[in-house]
Amino acid sequence: MTSGSPSELPSQDLNLHHLRARVAELEQQLATLRLPGNAEAIREQHYRVLAEAMPQMVWAADAAGRHVYFNRRWYEYTGLNEAESLGFGFASALHPDDYARTLERWEQAWRGGDGYEIEYRFRRHDGAYQWFIGRATPVDAPAGTAVTWVGTCTDIHEQKRTVENLARTTRLLEERNRELDQFAYITSHDLKAPLRGIMNLSQWIEEDLGEYVTEETRGHLELLRGRARRMEALIDSILQFSRVGRVAGAAQTIHLAELLGEVVDLLAPEADVEIVIAPDMPTVRSERLPLQQVFQNLIGNAIKHRCGQPLRVEISAEDQGPHVRFAVADNGPGIAPRYHERIFAIFQTLAPRDRVEGSGLGLALVKKIVEHYGGQIWLASDEGQGATFFFTWPRQS
Repeated sequence: MTSGSPSELPSQDLNLHHLRARVAELEQQLATLRLPGNAEAIREQHYRVLAEAMPQMVWAADAAGRHVYFNRRWYEYTGLNEAESLGFGFASALHPDDYARTLERWEQAWRGGDGYEIEYRFRRHDGAYQWFIGRATPVDAPAGTAVTWVGTCTDIHEQKRTVENLARTTRLLEERNRELDQFAYITSHDLKAPLRGIMNLSQWIEEDLGEYVTEETRGHLELLRGRARRMEALIDSILQFSRVGRVAGAAQTIHLAELLGEVVDLLAPEADVEIVIAPDMPTVRSERLPLQQVFQNLIGNAIKHRCGQPLRVEISAEDQGPHVRFAVADNGPGIAPRYHERIFAIFQTLAPRDRVEGSGLGLALVKKIVEHYGGQIWLASDEGQGATFFFTWPRQS
């Protein structure tokens, strides 16, 4: 191959020549961009473009803590100009109550080289103050240059107001709950005191009459005592109902077989009542008293409504992952489907109260407790076919 000008070169060699020339040109441009001055200028320009595009107020400070840059968000919000803001001039926009602690915290940060974070209020251009959270971090600088800081101010005013309003509402609610508990306790005590007096007085009257009391009078006095006992039970039930979800206890490990044994002992059923507890009852972690109240009401409800016939109550459990499904089944008179929703309403009872003592709150209380702990309760029953109450309870509450 002979040498010659590019125009005299074959087509393939000509393309190679142009390619080499282009590579040389690009290498020259790259070398220019790698010059320290240019690199720093390009990098700084990129940072400024990024800072101006951010929704937060962005700032930079030097190693002595003097602010050397604010983005346009700062100037739009405060209404200050550059001369009024740079150095330590930014502090003129601080709320008077935040002034001293902000400068003290900032000095600690830049002297110690630690991260900086603080909540403070800045004056808006119209004179209103709003809450911000300020954060800053030192930036590693090339050898021989001073350390700089880059920081942001993020508006948290609405968030702060929401938190404060929530805290205020919570305090008010706690105070109202304490007042309600005190009122309920006093009312319960004051209402039950005369009821006990009525029961005692009727008993004394019966004793004073001695052999002169007739069966009819004795029946009337016993009816009077029964009504007084019912009213006392109603007061206790209302007090329990009002406390569901407001009076919390500590969670503990509960062995259901042991808990149910205690419930049966408390109910002390008659000899013709058989209560069968399944052998594989689980263990849950929960508050003990609410779960005890649920079983006590459901089993007690079956005993109260047995209508004199021998009764068998079976209690079982089924694992359903995060929940356990319990069943309390009896061979009692059953409940017609049209009443299944009604029985869970407050002050509702299907049997006459002179025949079956009850406050009408038992199942309503059970439903409220179960739902408060994230469970559900329902009934499967028909007239003359017994009843099965199902409810779910969290394995870990």
